[in-house]
Amino acid sequence: RMQGERVRAADVDATAAPYQTVLECENAMGSETTQSDCAARESCPLCMGLLEGAINSAHVGELVRHVKEAGYESESFCLAVTLPATLLLRQRAAWLYARSVAFETGTAPPCPYESIVDLKDSVRWLFSSRLQSPLSMRYEVMASLQLQISVHASNGAMSTELAVLEPLSHTLGVSGPTPGWRGTYKRKRGYSEPNGGDAVARAGNDGGDEGGTGAGAKGNSSCACTVGVSTASSAGKEDAEGLTSIRGVLRALADPKIDELLRSSALYPPRRRAEGFTISLQLEHAPLYLTGRYTKHSRQLPQTAWVIDGVRKCDSSVQELIEPAALRLFRADAAKFHSAGREDVDVRMLGEGRPFVLELVGPRRAADSENRHICMQLETEVCKCNLVAVTNVRRCEASLVSGLLKQGEDAHRKDYRAVVRLSSDFSQEELDRLLTFPVTLAQQTPLRVLHRRTLMCRPRTVHSIRATRIAKRFIVLDLTTQAGTYVKEFVHGDLGRTCPSIGSMLNCEADILQLDVTNVHSAT
Repeated sequence: RMQGERVRAADVDATAAPYQTVLECENAMGSETTQSDCAARESCPLCMGLLEGAINSAHVGELVRHVKEAGYESESFCLAVTLPATLLLRQRAAWLYARSVAFETGTAPPCPYESIVDLKDSVRWLFSSRLQSPLSMRYEVMASLQLQISVHASNGAMSTELAVLEPLSHTLGVSGPTPGWRGTYKRKRGYSEPNGGDAVARAGNDGGDEGGTGAGAKGNSSCACTVGVSTASSAGKEDAEGLTSIRGVLRALADPKIDELLRSSALYPPRRRAEGFTISLQLEHAPLYLTGRYTKHSRQLPQTAWVIDGVRKCDSSVQELIEPAALRLFRADAAKFHSAGREDVDVRMLGEGRPFVLELVGPRRAADSENRHICMQLETEVCKCNLVAVTNVRRCEASLVSGLLKQGEDAHRKDYRAVVRLSSDFSQEELDRLLTFPVTLAQQTPLRVLHRRTLMCRPRTVHSIRATRIAKRFIVLDLTTQAGTYVKEFVHGDLGRTCPSIGSMLNCEADILQLDVTNVHSAT
């Protein structure tokens, strides 16, 4: 490890590389260990016995069992690894010591510190190579299914090593270590799943002195581990800003004084410890996004649950008629509903429907080309309610959610059909002459939504108007308007807050009886 150059995971033998790095770092500190007696030697002062003891076929088998029991269907997986933050200090101290020995003996110095292969990368390579075959999944850096492997040091002497950073706390403006803290070494935080499955393995013995015999009796396996089920929170927490966090340790390692502090500490060179570890596995699948269009055929159905002052106004909603079937079919934990605007509870959504995106959290089934029948089954089950129908359901990217919100912007258009009652009767010729278009409206925030909308004047454009006389004083209006137009207020005028209106254009009172959305134009 002291001599190795940083390489990509795809370019190394993931099984051999971690052991090679351990052997090289021990040889740099004067050890005569060879690879043949790797399993029987005392624990490495850098990995603390983690590589040779905690990652073995028995533990891999337990982790595979937990992954399979979670029921995730995926063709690939990625790994995120966290290690105790103190291992960074040990790595730096070992490099300093190896450089000093090379200078004194006249041998080749170690590679630059920035080129050292991270222990975290070695753990990831080792795990990925041993998990692929039993999981029947390939390892991919950007896979949707993430296995979060966390290694936490037990509350022993190892956690006190971070006290060497205490003199830098004032310089860096962060707090020092706190008693009983269990730091973890992780550069980037991955997904978090409060309800995810966790497999936990405990390795080694608790306690130990400065020159301990490693994580097990000499002559036996370096680490004795058992795997059980626990929660991720029980394995320890990370102080996000203090010197005990990975961020704090990395900032300390960039300080010019760190080398002097390490040379005067007990970590120069790092000693072996019989320190216990807790290894936990947390599973999370990236959210699955489904897109499609829905139509609504009821005038007593809101888009989402309608609750006022804690009282529910309608029995169901469009969202609540779509989500349960999707959660069941894709075995997801939760769902979030996104749509291109919304219609009022008494307005039907007809035509091709309104675009929507359903975000499924923690799905255990994918919506790839091989599972197209699941999307078709979702369409069939939703249509059974006879209130809502969904069509063209398919997988989409997360970026579509932000694009979907733009469907309600000013540049887009929507088509409406309204049944209107007039206080005066008009012939078809009079309607065609009086109702001209396009027309620009000045719409004050309607009275009916003033309690939840900002009071302001909104300019809106009605691109086309076609009035059809169906009976004495009754007409059907077909409108194409700019998105965001309050169509009901355009008809009756909202006590003069919308100008002009159908009523003012015809110089009579107009009242809207029914309203349907007939089309939502997609962005071009």
